[in-house]
Amino acid sequence: MAIVRDAAAVQAVQKVQRTLAGIDGLELHEPHFFHISLQSCGFNDALALDAERIQAALETLPSFDVVLGGVNAFHSAVFLETHSAGRLLALRRALRAAIGPRLDAIDPYPGLLFHLTLGYLSHDAELETMRATLRPLRARATATVTINRVDLVQVPTDQRVPFPDLAPLRSFRLLSRPG
Repeated sequence: MAIVRDAAAVQAVQKVQRTLAGIDGLELHEPHFFHISLQSCGFNDALALDAERIQAALETLPSFDVVLGGVNAFHSAVFLETHSAGRLLALRRALRAAIGPRLDAIDPYPGLLFHLTLGYLSHDAELETMRATLRPLRARATATVTINRVDLVQVPTDQRVPFPDLAPLRSFRLLSRPG
């Protein structure tokens, strides 16, 4: 994943969350949990990863910016769209190639609708209020973040902690941009 730690971006995302606060059935994410998922690698050690191969693949890709926003929703989550001119997809493709064909058994889909989740919707969320609140936020950019590394993170699935710390097991750097 690409963890969002830039203070200005985190504050901008929290500002959007404040406009959504109080909507029944919406559980907002904690700021330390802001991230863009790039590739699932399964559960526990389901997939052996060759860290050197992944690093070699990623260090050939230049760092890039992602514009976060506008606000959108799935049936189960409210999120910020990500706009990267195809660079997030190129990053995912490089990850998939470096991990190898065994990944297809875990995640057979080469594409992904990249996003930064703001919060989860319950089955009884107040959808009319949600639609009215989201409408003016649909076309508004929220922040720009620079993607210069990918973090391998193991997220517990037992949900004892709703938004656990995203402590990277390993970080992979992208090529630094000149200047």
